[in-house]
Amino acid sequence: MAATIAWKPLYFLLPFLLPFLAYSTGRPIIEGAGLEQGCGVGSGGSNHCLYTLRVQTGNRVNAGTDSKISVTLAGPDHVRYHVPNLESWGGLMWDGYNYFERGYADAFAGCGTCITWPPCWIRLTSDGSGSHPGWFVDFVELWAAGPDSQCTKHRFDFHVWLAAGGGHHLTAVRDNCRPHTGNNGDGDGDGNGNGNGVDGDEEK
Repeated sequence: MAATIAWKPLYFLLPFLLPFLAYSTGRPIIEGAGLEQGCGVGSGGSNHCLYTLRVQTGNRVNAGTDSKISVTLAGPDHVRYHVPNLESWGGLMWDGYNYFERGYADAFAGCGTCITWPPCWIRLTSDGSGSHPGWFVDFVELWAAGPDSQCTKHRFDFHVWLAAGGGHHLTAVRDNCRPHTGNNGDGDGDGNGNGNGVDGDEEK
């Protein structure tokens, strides 16, 4: 279940979120990278929200990846906000940093169109590129805040390989909007609200 707190303007949240993410990832973060405008809050009724994600790569052999990772977020009505490249959209680490490495948590933040509250649906997709295309993702934590919405935190557990072949898939969905009613009707669920049904028990 998502935890909520009273909403504050987005730029007030950054000093609190970024140090926390630096602590939880164990590595420095470039504070406020690309977010100096506070997502346009206060500039004539902006409909932009701040999304902050902490992505945990598993600690299995070959768990890290060089592939591009995209993410799509949605609320209960499944109207979506899509990020085609998570790293270029909102990577908060330093230049030259390697994202999605084995055993590490990475932080991302960016502004985007607000979706229906609270965010409770997520899709991760790997493009399968690079010399290490397979990726084992443990979980994603999402913080979201908007001008007309409460700040909310949601955790999505994956524990799956995103990979081509070997019974794996390049896409995984987690639908926590209706956890007891099966998948979201996209054909990419397993009927248990757990995405594509990859159980994550196999290693590359």
